[in-house]
Amino acid sequence: MPYITKKELEVPRSAAEVKAWVDTKLEEISKTEEGRHAVRTREGYLKELTEEALPLGIFCEHYFKSSKCVTLNHIIGNQNHDVVITDKRLRKSPLKYLEITQAHDGEDAHLRMVKLNEEGHANAFGKVKKSGTKHTGLTIEINNEAIEHGELVRKELKRIYEAADRKKRKEYPEGTGLIIICDDYIAFRKPEDIEQLKEYIEKNVLAGMSNFTKIFVIGWSSKIYLEY
Repeated sequence: MPYITKKELEVPRSAAEVKAWVDTKLEEISKTEEGRHAVRTREGYLKELTEEALPLGIFCEHYFKSSKCVTLNHIIGNQNHDVVITDKRLRKSPLKYLEITQAHDGEDAHLRMVKLNEEGHANAFGKVKKSGTKHTGLTIEINNEAIEHGELVRKELKRIYEAADRKKRKEYPEGTGLIIICDDYIAFRKPEDIEQLKEYIEKNVLAGMSNFTKIFVIGWSSKIYLEY
């Protein structure tokens, strides 16, 4: 049996339910070592659960204030939005759809998680080298490196820019909001880091993003929530 199905993910839930449901589901799956492995390596629909449903839950707490009068329908597939919004409040949001994306280093992020699962540790900053394939035998090497905090912040800013840039030339239905989820555990833990983030977004990220009604940058720990 899969840990989670497409049907489960696509059940309409209120803004009050999304985050609690994701947390409960992840807790249930992670009770076994096999489940923890599946979560770390994003098996099956666990990718959508962790990379789309979890950020959506964080967003609902901030933007919709966990309202019971707003329903969100997570849609799995290749359509030009990830979520359909039904807002039954008197003062409705201008948002009808949401697109969710991550600021990360692509395949390297996945390979770090595989290495972490295999060996119990993986350097978060070192250069990743891959050889072979899953079928022929995958070998992952990660350099042990330390990184200066300022450089760490700059790298995360670049990832946020790239995440937004990937969406600039695509068409979205009217009323679509873009959620960019980023690291606020390490990169943006200081007040001055957050100020640098705000300045960077305003100067470098927002230009050319008129295909979205609103843009949100939120952190995995929920400390960062920026709305434009």
